[in-house]
Amino acid sequence: MHHDESVHGYLAYWIYKYFAYTYDPAFHGPFIYYITAFAFYLFNDSILVARLVPVTFGVVLIILPYFLKRWLGNSYLFLSLLLGISPTFLYFTRFLRNDIFILVFFFITFIAYMWFRETGEEKYIVIGLIAAAFGFITKENAIIYAFIFISFMFFNGLREHRAGYIRLCLNYWRGYLVGLAVFAIIFSVFYSSFFLNPEGLKTAVIGSVEHWLKMHEIKDHYKPPYYYFGIFFRYEFLIFLMGLVGVLQILQKKEKNVFPLFVGYWAIMSLLIYGYLSHKVPWLSIHMLLPFAVGGAYLLKELRLDRKDVRVAMAVAVAATLVVAIHVNYINYANDDEMLVYVQTKPEFVQLVGILKKKLEMGEGVWVIEPENDYWPLPWYLRNYEVSFSRYPPDQINTTVVTSYSYEEEILNRINYEPVKVYYELRPGYYMVLIQKR
Repeated sequence: MHHDESVHGYLAYWIYKYFAYTYDPAFHGPFIYYITAFAFYLFNDSILVARLVPVTFGVVLIILPYFLKRWLGNSYLFLSLLLGISPTFLYFTRFLRNDIFILVFFFITFIAYMWFRETGEEKYIVIGLIAAAFGFITKENAIIYAFIFISFMFFNGLREHRAGYIRLCLNYWRGYLVGLAVFAIIFSVFYSSFFLNPEGLKTAVIGSVEHWLKMHEIKDHYKPPYYYFGIFFRYEFLIFLMGLVGVLQILQKKEKNVFPLFVGYWAIMSLLIYGYLSHKVPWLSIHMLLPFAVGGAYLLKELRLDRKDVRVAMAVAVAATLVVAIHVNYINYANDDEMLVYVQTKPEFVQLVGILKKKLEMGEGVWVIEPENDYWPLPWYLRNYEVSFSRYPPDQINTTVVTSYSYEEEILNRINYEPVKVYYELRPGYYMVLIQKR
């Protein structure tokens, strides 16, 4: 389990066991915890069950292109194929993080908007706002999605109807009223922990924005603006290049059809915003890749597939993508030389977990001491055992201790037995020390 996966799994475990949860923007929105806790309730807590939750949403993501058949034609199947074999989507749809959930929710919002334009039925306004509500209780980059989507709808509405756009929107006031009411209910219920912690609402509205602005200012997880292009060209050459050509074609043709306009705007704005933010991590790349994948499918619809050279080029690109996907997801999944593998827990750390479990099952005490609480994923792996986790050591220590490499000397000064030390690499360059009696 990755550091972040273990935190998410552990907090979900606490909901499952004690129905205890308080929103903290550092760990994103509550949806992942409640949905994972529900999975634990149905099937018991385990790594398999925890990861089945994002896997399920990954399957939903592959199904959703069907609802774009009206605009993509049979190319919707190609979009499903792209999302199914993409190395990045495959990696992060079996990874217990929030990103696949919010991606699915706002993809549904996009689809609902297109169907509303097609039919004029207010039910699609309600569906879109409900999906957006679940996006907002999932992760704070819902604000980015909302900005991109709302700004496009507004500018496109002015382009099509000028001043009459506002009056047109008012004609659908019932759909907006119902949708926003349900939005408010979902938002309030989850962020207040089912009204057990009303303060969570204030944190969600104000504290979350303040927290992530601060992370941007202190350059938390800073990468240069071109960081994501490394991921795109190394793993997602098919999606990115097809999507890029599709977007350029939309701009060149001065397309007036709202579907390609929306997709192109979404792709460009995502690149600009995520490229600007200093906080850059590989799982955020899926938020840029989705509109490029849709743009690539739209391009395929416009291509002449009766040409043999086009068909051969596509087949080679698909095969190459599949090879890369298999390599990074099933062979190199823990190798930090891969850009998708980011501060991943080392396999050797699981050996330490096994040793600690044996000691605990034999009735021995285990004390995990680390001043920065930087011992994850240990709490997840040892969740069913009585283990002491502490930031500060007692004056005298007479039990097995696990601590960080940098804190080793401080611990050794307090131990009243002859120690044996073994080092385990938790993640690249970060070691924990098992200190036990000789």
